[in-house]
Amino acid sequence: KVDIVTNHSLEIRARRFDLNLGVLTKETINGPIKISIYVSENNIIDAQETVGRIIPDYKHDHVLRHMLTAWDGDLLSQNLSKGSIINKRYSYTIPENYVLENLEVVIAVSSLTNREVLQAFKIDL
Repeated sequence: KVDIVTNHSLEIRARRFDLNLGVLTKETINGPIKISIYVSENNIIDAQETVGRIIPDYKHDHVLRHMLTAWDGDLLSQNLSKGSIINKRYSYTIPENYVLENLEVVIAVSSLTNREVLQAFKIDL
């Protein structure tokens, strides 16, 4: 129903991630549409409690570190007609304790009418 097109950059010294994205509609969508952007980190070694024991050096992946949007997403539009393009821009300064090579950014566009994820896209930093 939609396509996500991105152009992004990572300035390593400044630890700044810039994201320009476009959401292109392939068909008319009625009802509110939201976008959510998550920053997650892989390869985090920390304790993991399992049934009956604790694994002290468990490798965690896809750990949510930050959201570039509100926790429940940012409103893109109330309705989108076929062929519409919505452009958004986001910037994020990555904290020093995050490992840049282990980060990924996930973008999801969803319909609030039926709670359907219309499209998702992942960027490995």
